Amino acid sequence: MKKEGIKIYSTFKKIYFFKKIARKIALKFNIGVAYWYDDWKKELDKVDTIIVFATHRIDHIQYIKKHNLNIRLILWYWNPAIKMVNPMKVPKELCEMWSYDPVDCKEYGLKFNSTFYFKNVEIKEVFKDIDLLFLGIDKGRKKILFELNNVMIENSVKTFFHVVPDKKDSKTDYIKPISYKEYLCLISRSKCILDLVPDGNNGMTLRPMEALFFKRKLVTNFIAIKNEPFYDPENIFILGIDDFSTIKQFIDSEYKEIDDKVVKEYEFKNWLSNFL
Repeated sequence: MKKEGIKIYSTFKKIYFFKKIARKIALKFNIGVAYWYDDWKKELDKVDTIIVFATHRIDHIQYIKKHNLNIRLILWYWNPAIKMVNPMKVPKELCEMWSYDPVDCKEYGLKFNSTFYFKNVEIKEVFKDIDLLFLGIDKGRKKILFELNNVMIENSVKTFFHVVPDKKDSKTDYIKPISYKEYLCLISRSKCILDLVPDGNNGMTLRPMEALFFKRKLVTNFIAIKNEPFYDPENIFILGIDDFSTIKQFIDSEYKEIDDKVVKEYEFKNWLSNFL
């Protein structure tokens, strides 16, 4: 986003361990919260639009509105609403509310904007020694992921599954998360990406975007992907619908090129223009 000339800030400024304790207390009792905000608070008189990626908080949004009544504020739900601040608890006059999830849009009266990706993210083309790649947090999917991994192996599919335990899961051994840079290196080695959408997620995740922009096959359980302009059965295998006996053949077959005009629909700049 910075390469596109967009100013990016975290909600809170970076601090060290001992200050984190003080901040936690301040946030809990709502004392001097603004002190902990990042430098975006110095930009409020210099910009006319702010897009806030939804979290569990709205105090920073209220702060922005208080200090600039004329600013256009957009609250963007990039995860299911049930995992973020409840849209029903956000005052309608405070900001616009948008989501990537069409079901949430219908249920809460939000405006829709699609998932996006960046054309300036690139990977090196190397020898592909991985047939199917999965990287993600457990989110209740560990059992089915392990079962799916075993079935893939039985069908001669070479897999690389890296499942990171949920933060609250203390019963499992620690598995180190992989940085996105490392993950991109794994994509470069892979023929196909696995997208296993958790229950309650009705919007398109990042994985289909990676498959589209990096020209990789996709295996997914997201049935609604059939409605996307880039859907092609030669590139996308839908679990539970497509014939699983053909999975190895599907992965080994050549990727079918998608029209650049279709790909551009999902670029960050186009996503941004959809808010206009």
